[in-house]
Amino acid sequence: RRARDGYCLYLWSSDGQREWYWQMFAALNQTWKVLDEGDVDGSLAWHELEMEMSGEQLQATVDGKKGKRVTDTSHTIPGYASLNSWWGHALFDDFSMVPTDPEVLVTV
Repeated sequence: RRARDGYCLYLWSSDGQREWYWQMFAALNQTWKVLDEGDVDGSLAWHELEMEMSGEQLQATVDGKKGKRVTDTSHTIPGYASLNSWWGHALFDDFSMVPTDPEVLVTV
C-alpha cells in the first residue's frame, strides 16, 4: 500500500469477506501512524464513513459508531481533502465536506 501524505479513514478486510475493520491513520513520508481503529459490521453492505477534523483533533465515525477523539500534529496545513480507493471498483455516494469554521470556503 502506498499512501499520499494526509489523514486517512480506511476500510479493509483481512479475508475479503467475513471480517472487516477500519483504521484512521496519518500518512507521512510513506509511513502510516494508526490513530484509531475498530471492527465493522455487515461486510459487503454500504457503509457510512465520517472523519471530523478540527485543529489537531480528529475523530472517525463508521456506521454511526464514533471512535475515540485523538490529537495529532502530523499535518498542519488545513483545507485539503480527498476521496480515494485502492480497489478499482469502489463506489462512493453522497460525498460531502462541511466546514466547522464558517469562514472556510469548501468546493467539491
